[in-house]
Amino acid sequence: MSSAPARPTASESGFLGREIAHFMSHQGAMWLERPEREDEEQPTKLLDALHLKPGDVIADIGAGSGFLSWRMAMRVGTNGLGMPMTSSPRCWRSSAPTSPPMARRMW
Repeated sequence: MSSAPARPTASESGFLGREIAHFMSHQGAMWLERPEREDEEQPTKLLDALHLKPGDVIADIGAGSGFLSWRMAMRVGTNGLGMPMTSSPRCWRSSAPTSPPMARRMW
């Protein structure tokens, strides 16, 4: 009887070949919103895999600046509900002026 392969675990430096982001204050918000994030992390693939549709209810735990929250909001639309949760509300507020208008109304 063979045992299942061990599940990869996080180390201090990374997980599955990707560096783990450290806790940051609102002063790190610009790093979360960097233009190259799409190429580096492919968040569109993540959002596609969630199969979000208009009217869905979602929560973004550890929302940070709202990088994913705003994108999820656009997918669930004005009939959906979103709850971003972050330990740094100043980080969240720092991105609000640049968020899409529909997302600002929802969240």
